[in-house]
Amino acid sequence: GIELKLFSNDLEKIKNAIVVFPKCETTKCGNGLEVYIDSDTKKYYNGKKKGANKISKKNYTKLSEQQFKITGYVIGVHTGYPNLGNRFTLELSNSQLGTIYIKTYNKSLTSELKIVSDIELPSAEVIYCSEFTQVIDKFEDTKTTYTSIGSGSNLNFTKVEGKGKSTIYLSFSTCGSTLNVKEKGAIFLFENGEKLNFGDAEIDVDPGKDSCDWKYKVFIRLNDDQIEVFRKSPVTDSKLYIYTAEYNTKYTERWRQHLICLINDTYKIKD
Repeated sequence: GIELKLFSNDLEKIKNAIVVFPKCETTKCGNGLEVYIDSDTKKYYNGKKKGANKISKKNYTKLSEQQFKITGYVIGVHTGYPNLGNRFTLELSNSQLGTIYIKTYNKSLTSELKIVSDIELPSAEVIYCSEFTQVIDKFEDTKTTYTSIGSGSNLNFTKVEGKGKSTIYLSFSTCGSTLNVKEKGAIFLFENGEKLNFGDAEIDVDPGKDSCDWKYKVFIRLNDDQIEVFRKSPVTDSKLYIYTAEYNTKYTERWRQHLICLINDTYKIKD
């Protein structure tokens, strides 16, 4: 089936789409999907008309691998987390099982439901490039565009335009458990086997938040050849000083698409 999250920036397209539920047991549906019988999401689904007031009384067995039509949605308040966006309630309907409601987030739609009906996918620009930000400096006569600043992504691209020139920068950060200062070096590996080594890149470090003790970051000006490497293939691995990370390319593909949109000016500025 098709992931709902592909439509986070084009929600109207999912109306009337048919989705299939994962395998559901008495108290569990997929990996923790919660199902309600009312739009206020106060009564849990239990296979009966009145539903259940207590979570211990829910029963999801009838929903297992059933198909529902998306008949509507409600966008709620913002969570305060850019990568989640707003609270989001999906309304689903099945002729035999009735109408049910699912709680999720508009920028992180549940992966438990898969679309199984024919549907036109949004363009790559809509999926990946609908929330860029931009700052125009009238005094310096420059325009600065950021791919996904504040989205929770640890890799972003920035394009600075002015005086007939355009420059693209890479911003990358990772977490470390110990404090190290005045260090250098960033390396990226790509799915197509290529490698970029920024051995002289100066690393800044700041106190981290939550489970991140120290946040290490680099800001690198990219030349045309380096831009082309990032454009051609998604990142699979990174190393910043001694801190390494491996990535699923389904995740890092969005970094590649961000850069393509930035190069081609096919992005949308976030309201």
